[in-house]
Amino acid sequence: MRIEQIYTGCLAQGAYYIVSNREAAIIDPLRETKTYLERLEKDGVELKYIFETHFHADFVSGHLDLSKATGAPIIYGPNANPEYDAIIAEEGQVFGLGWALSGACPGPMVVNIGYGYLTMAIVFLFATIGTFIYGLLKDKLPH
Repeated sequence: MRIEQIYTGCLAQGAYYIVSNREAAIIDPLRETKTYLERLEKDGVELKYIFETHFHADFVSGHLDLSKATGAPIIYGPNANPEYDAIIAEEGQVFGLGWALSGACPGPMVVNIGYGYLTMAIVFLFATIGTFIYGLLKDKLPH
């Protein structure tokens, strides 16, 4: 998994570009979408989600154009009420992205070894925490 912040200093706004196993997500995209579309093509990935953390009063987002160009759904949190098609996420809802849950089993974890000791320590820590939490909650989850 790769997470990049795309920061625009003149707006003091940060968007995020996340890629995992040929799938991508963009969080709070800027209005100009050409950069994102070029990056998706260069990386050979499909845009799976466009996340908007909130309605932006300080800049115009490119979420509608990105969704139209790629077919990726726009996702808002539970209190949003947009006037266009969007997924309104429920509290605690999980969205899968490529191997984003690689910490859930040891096989894909080996792929992360090349990223260094700190990355592997973080992966193992959260894999352990995730496994523990899953054990506590598995009977309450819809399987």
